[in-house]
Amino acid sequence: ASAEYQTLLARHQIVCSMSRKGNCWDNAVTERFYASAEYQTLLARHQIVCSMSRKGNCWDNAVTERFFLNLKMERVWQRQYANHAEARRDITQYIVGFYNPVRLHSTLGYLSPAAYEAKSIEKEPICLSEIT
Repeated sequence: ASAEYQTLLARHQIVCSMSRKGNCWDNAVTERFYASAEYQTLLARHQIVCSMSRKGNCWDNAVTERFFLNLKMERVWQRQYANHAEARRDITQYIVGFYNPVRLHSTLGYLSPAAYEAKSIEKEPICLSEIT
């Protein structure tokens, strides 16, 4: 990462540590950082499009938020882990062994993510170049 970005990131961490909640999960703190003219200018300079919706528009994060809610409801809250390593193994097994290959998703036409991806590959093969 560029020195410019590292400086911005360090500044963000300092602001987060000084926030009343003491962490970077304080939405007001992170929103101010990502919406700042300095950060937006850096993105524009490198031709990066920021994926940040308008205030009150929750759809940018909806899929991710739903995934973590499902993960907690279907797995994490149903278990008592002895330690971090056990939780990591169990959650990984849940995602790799059930969530991706088996669990049906209404937004994917009641297919699992793996089946949906396989179906989309069958429809449209991706050509990497005109040479291949």
